[in-house]
Amino acid sequence: MRLPWILYQGSATVSSMSKGASLNRTYSFSGGALGQDISPIKTTNFTSNGSNGFAEQDGITVLSTSCGGQGLLGINIIAQSSLESSIDISKIVISSGELSPC
Repeated sequence: MRLPWILYQGSATVSSMSKGASLNRTYSFSGGALGQDISPIKTTNFTSNGSNGFAEQDGITVLSTSCGGQGLLGINIIAQSSLESSIDISKIVISSGELSPC
């Protein structure tokens, strides 16, 4: 099974007196006999003053040992901001994916 992408949409507001905001995410996939695969941390930092909308898209690939594409996808998201800044994730879209022929 292949999940071509995951899209995060939202906004970050950063004050001039602030260190900014960040969006960190990791992905893990447990696919039976293939074990567990964990992606490296993907980080987006927001440091410019003002309010900015964002759309961050991550491409990921997961594998399964069965033709039915069974497995478990885990997403760990940490959105954090320093004093006088904020981050808001308003939408997360996970593509429908596709199965490879067996």
